[in-house]
Amino acid sequence: MGVKKKIEASGHKAHVGVAHASTDRNYLIALVFLLLFALLYSIAFVGGPSFYGDDTVYANLAYYAVHGSFTQSPFIFSVRLLNIYPTALFYYLFGINLYTDSAWDIVSFLGMIVVAYFLGKELHSNLAGILSATLIAFFPLIVQISATISDDIPLAFVSSLAMLALLYGQRKSSKAWYFIAGVLLIATPLVTPEGFIVIITAAAYLLVELARKKISLNGELPFLGYGAAAALILLFCFNFITSGNPLITFTTNSNFYSAVGQQNTIPSTNTDPMFYIRTMFSYNILGTLFSNLGAGNFNPLSIWSQIYQASTSTAGLYFYALVIAAIYLVLARERRAYFALFWFMASFLYLEFGPMHISLSPFSYLLTYRLDRFLTIIAVPLVAVLGVAFARMMVDTRKAWKAVGTTLAGAAFFILILTALPINLYWHQSLYAATYDQIAMGQFLSALPSSTPVYFTGAFSNVLVYMQFSNMSRFVAYDQIKNCSKIPAGSYVLIPKYSTVFGLPYTPNPLVQCPSWRLVLSPKIPLNLSQSIIGPAAPFRGDVYFVPPTGASINYTASLPKSNSSVASASYLGINYFNLTGVGYLNASTRRLTNFVVVNNVSTVRVALNLTNASVGQKVLASVFFNGTFKWYKSNASSYYLSSNIINVHYFGVELSNQTGKLLDQNNGPWQALVNQSGEPHQLIYGNTNSTLLINWVISPSPGTRGSTLKICGGYFATYKNTTLGGGWGSLYNTLSMAQTRSVNASVVSIPSQNCVLLNVR
Repeated sequence: MGVKKKIEASGHKAHVGVAHASTDRNYLIALVFLLLFALLYSIAFVGGPSFYGDDTVYANLAYYAVHGSFTQSPFIFSVRLLNIYPTALFYYLFGINLYTDSAWDIVSFLGMIVVAYFLGKELHSNLAGILSATLIAFFPLIVQISATISDDIPLAFVSSLAMLALLYGQRKSSKAWYFIAGVLLIATPLVTPEGFIVIITAAAYLLVELARKKISLNGELPFLGYGAAAALILLFCFNFITSGNPLITFTTNSNFYSAVGQQNTIPSTNTDPMFYIRTMFSYNILGTLFSNLGAGNFNPLSIWSQIYQASTSTAGLYFYALVIAAIYLVLARERRAYFALFWFMASFLYLEFGPMHISLSPFSYLLTYRLDRFLTIIAVPLVAVLGVAFARMMVDTRKAWKAVGTTLAGAAFFILILTALPINLYWHQSLYAATYDQIAMGQFLSALPSSTPVYFTGAFSNVLVYMQFSNMSRFVAYDQIKNCSKIPAGSYVLIPKYSTVFGLPYTPNPLVQCPSWRLVLSPKIPLNLSQSIIGPAAPFRGDVYFVPPTGASINYTASLPKSNSSVASASYLGINYFNLTGVGYLNASTRRLTNFVVVNNVSTVRVALNLTNASVGQKVLASVFFNGTFKWYKSNASSYYLSSNIINVHYFGVELSNQTGKLLDQNNGPWQALVNQSGEPHQLIYGNTNSTLLINWVISPSPGTRGSTLKICGGYFATYKNTTLGGGWGSLYNTLSMAQTRSVNASVVSIPSQNCVLLNVR
């Protein structure tokens, strides 16, 4: 009988083991799907360098690291190795673009989700793990900056991984995990100095556990010190080799943060003790509730609309839920959650009251600088507390209360997620609005030759990143240039659209002081965004001006590139209605373009290249110059592609052709195998906008043209009065580009220029 019971018991254990394995596998599958969602989420809203922190600085240092010119120095950002080198690695492997800008943050964001899962699982269960991971994937403060070049997300990842390793070391009595924890704790300040908070938190936890005799110095704990020592030795050696100072990580941070308010450091510290409280609890829930009830308003939707607004928070309702969850876990004596509670409270107390510098002679206690994004360092313990609380309510409650607990926990969980989504969308739209103009300016300037001088304000340094740091010697910050005449002809100048940027005064309309300059690009955000989004983005928006050569306002062709062909005139008789992009008035009822009443008589077309000979793949600037009578104007009927006094030129506006003389189309023209096009054409206006127009294209010869000569011509579309075309790139344009004929019907004609230039391909 005893043998039979043992066999049955053994069989039961085996069955339980299989069930656990199956459960673990199901939760891991859920985790994989969550990671895929978070990855797609990050890619869809990728922002590259933002204005939340010091993104552009990290991008610059990563660029220098790729090119072997980065060194550590007294410059405070240069010692943040674990934010510089990972970004540099992505630059090196995949080039510089918005996605590689943000790749390290995205990887760290995904890493935080994984850490949150295994932390919740270790503290309670698989259910707690997946709930914690899901909550961190939607936490607004994390999502807001997870697709930028911040240092906060990588720090939150590395620090949370260090604390998880510490927990594993204690729970599993593992020398290896203690060693890993020691290495990771030393690594945290190499992301950003706030990492020292995690070291202090870990030390405080170990002291408490030693006092409680839960761990012993005679056990595996010394391996934590061995790991830290090994990491420090490697760091000292690296510092000595790269800078000559093995302690540069610590001396640079100490010197910087001890000199707050002095030159070359942050001007002051925020000592408001309510700063983080207001950030964590940004909704006036009780006050709004009581005021409405007192006024007799019992409409829950009305009250809720007064409480909840996406634009007023970076944390949503997470911290409100934390207070309730923490009280519940303490009252329920859920000891498994105490690690996360201690981690959260110790780190928060340091953020609130801890110093960033202490001096005894004279005595000085500088409180840690406060920013809402610093709260990311406590995001993982926050969601772990919530995950354990929700899981306990769903699983560990008595049978009579289980349905109630599951309902309450499930409702709270989904409320947190659903209220986080609008906040995340709001902040992504804010980032989009703040970066839109500078991305557009970067794309515009990237289409010009890499030797083109670019003058910018320090507030627009993101443009350099968006241009992949192409030929850094051409970028000049003009903040210290007092007279616009000092900016040489042929330069492009980035001017803020608003008079104040970061407290510095600028002149949004430089034509008052520089009347010869020409506005060549004024980006307009295509989305209809609220003023609460557009307003904060205003300091980062700007225009591009061109500094023409002397006399360009009279001699328009002087600014054209030199060409191997003479500049000739071509006159066309009988064509009075000139159309670059299909501009007509938009009929709101039919959604069609009608009434081509703008008379634009083109008298001459000139074309020039900046190179006579070019290699395969080499960028060539093709310039098409129009002279005539142009009358662009706005209409109350809302003209299509005509939102300002100067028309926005698109692909179909200018005809560039190869030897066959046929239309250069962006998708399917026969030139496709011969010439590649880089970006959209850009218009430059010289002198009177009603008589001159220059459009630049950037093209490059394809491999099949090696050893041959390409013929590049200029031309235009002409239409007669009352022509009706389909809106957008409608069927008429498709017919025109695919048929490659001079005449499509009686009212639309494609006219190539008789003036062409030759490009020899090496």
